[in-house]
Amino acid sequence: LNPEEPEYYMYKGWATYKSSPKTLAGDGRKLIEKALAMDMKSSLDIAHYYLGVINRVDGRVDEARKHLKMATDINPDNADASRELRQLAQRAAPAQPEKKGGFFSRKKK
Repeated sequence: LNPEEPEYYMYKGWATYKSSPKTLAGDGRKLIEKALAMDMKSSLDIAHYYLGVINRVDGRVDEARKHLKMATDINPDNADASRELRQLAQRAAPAQPEKKGGFFSRKKK
């Protein structure tokens, strides 16, 4: 363990959040944000993914979408972030109206 590295705070924040998502989400979020502040190259796509998941679970959809987009911008091969973005887009899409009619639904006279 190396507390001078941003990955230390990123993983510690994720572990803190996963240990008790309802009560420690804020603490985990702060640690991951500290990791992002320490990383001058902004290469921590996983940290953005973690923040996206935490924000989605907390109901902060816009903030979640922002972090997930940043994760995919940094690493286009981040499949987890891409999947989360697709799921957010599907939930935000309006429901399609049910089709009525058609050949087999005609009433016989």
